[in-house]
Amino acid sequence: MTTEPGGNAALTSPGTDETVRIEIEQPQPGDVVHPGDSLLGFGWVLADSRVRDIVVAMDGEVLGHAVTGLSRTDVAEEFADHPGA
Repeated sequence: MTTEPGGNAALTSPGTDETVRIEIEQPQPGDVVHPGDSLLGFGWVLADSRVRDIVVAMDGEVLGHAVTGLSRTDVAEEFADHPGA
């Protein structure tokens, strides 16, 4: 699944009925990242089951993996009815 920076999506995980919500807060549309620059990104993912991995890629090249499992009180408040939010 892919979403554009600054966007959000509610998708169905392939092969399951699980809904996965994603929001990329940074970088924003129009932000420029040059080769060799550090990339700082923020966002969140909410799924019915544990998120095991988030692959960060640009132009088809894998740059790394996002850190998962951090507490987001704003997301927990917005999705208070979702277990584990």
